[in-house]
Amino acid sequence: LEPGYDGSFSGAEPALSPSQLLCLPPALLSEERPGAAPLAGRGWRASLTRAALLTADSWATVSASYRQQLLRGGGPLAPLLRAFPAPFACKLGLPLAELRASLHADGLLGLTG
Repeated sequence: LEPGYDGSFSGAEPALSPSQLLCLPPALLSEERPGAAPLAGRGWRASLTRAALLTADSWATVSASYRQQLLRGGGPLAPLLRAFPAPFACKLGLPLAELRASLHADGLLGLTG
């Protein structure tokens, strides 16, 4: 997350609300006025990164130092990132083979290829 990045995009006043356009609940898309229509002449803005964080159990980065940088940062998503109890860092990536085997053993995933 570069300085100033908040994962938002915006548009002119559409015929559909951002919630209808993106098929997401209004509360996930508007920080200031959840569920409210955009103000006349101001268009709309939606942060999919914020929406993803609001529905996530955790978040991860590719290094411990980057995780610390995000947690100490002052960007618009910093308070939300700091609300998670245990964000993690995976320098070498996630052990997908082990995770798939564990999910399969628990009957939660069928083995594929």
